[in-house]
Amino acid sequence: MVDIAGSIHERYVVARRIGVLARHLAPLLPENGRVLDVGCGDGAMSQAILRLRPDLRMEGIEVMRRGRPEIKVSMYDGETIPFADGSFDSVLFVN
Repeated sequence: MVDIAGSIHERYVVARRIGVLARHLAPLLPENGRVLDVGCGDGAMSQAILRLRPDLRMEGIEVMRRGRPEIKVSMYDGETIPFADGSFDSVLFVN
């Protein structure tokens, strides 16, 4: 059975939310910065930001592989970030 409510929510609410958040976050990130997206899911938020700010380098970490991420995603245990201190200019932790 098709989940009509879930499909509508995904298509309209989630996509709009990502767009609004990306427009708010993109100007806050440093020029030519390297950004870590913690809990990036499928990378949709990072991709939306990159469309607005192609100067950035986005990378994500996630505890569970989700879909086909459009950014580089490293798996991690949810506790220890697998990068050395100072590896990124900014960190996103959205949602």
